[in-house]
Amino acid sequence: YLFEIIDPSNRIVVDYGDRSELVLLAIIDTRTGFEFPLQDIGFPIVQEHDLFGADTVAHANDKKYDVLSYYRAVNMPNREGFVIRFAGGLRAKIKMLEYLRLHKLLTGVSEKRVWECLSTGAGIDAMVERVPDEFHDWVKKTAESLQLQYAGIERRARNIFAATELEANKSTTRKEYARVFSQSPLKSILFAMLDEKPYSHLIWRMIEPKNTAPFRMGEE
Repeated sequence: YLFEIIDPSNRIVVDYGDRSELVLLAIIDTRTGFEFPLQDIGFPIVQEHDLFGADTVAHANDKKYDVLSYYRAVNMPNREGFVIRFAGGLRAKIKMLEYLRLHKLLTGVSEKRVWECLSTGAGIDAMVERVPDEFHDWVKKTAESLQLQYAGIERRARNIFAATELEANKSTTRKEYARVFSQSPLKSILFAMLDEKPYSHLIWRMIEPKNTAPFRMGEE
């Protein structure tokens, strides 16, 4: 017996009011995979929709027909989306564009938000857990891009520092280091390295996104 819980404490976007209940989604034999018709066993039953009328089914055989776009274009207020059940038993969850838009606003899915998670050392795991599946790849690729930028700047600073240190000798003064470092756009990082101070925040500040660069449908 497959259920979904609805409760005010579990709300993210959709407002179910004071409802607190388990909704029956399906009844499946775990040994054979056979799916039984939904029946009243004392729980609310999931609402079923027949969105594919005769005209729509005729288009389904067309390779250019986009089932995903069709379902997303259906705009039902205060609803998350649909679960499509195919004849073979496969299920696919499709969320409406309005739900995704609101979810993005509530969870702050943007390049700046990903940067904040990384720059504070929090990582993106918690963020990924809160956002719809449709956002996962975008969040991970954005994080990867920022981490590559960070690694590139750190590598350049280390190379400059190592080259300066190689040419230096015991009598080299801070003034001579400063002469070399002051010519580099990475001077604040280089001086932090010289003084053996933390410099991670300096690199993150350099690659801070200038705008929010929000997630957009279709981005990968």
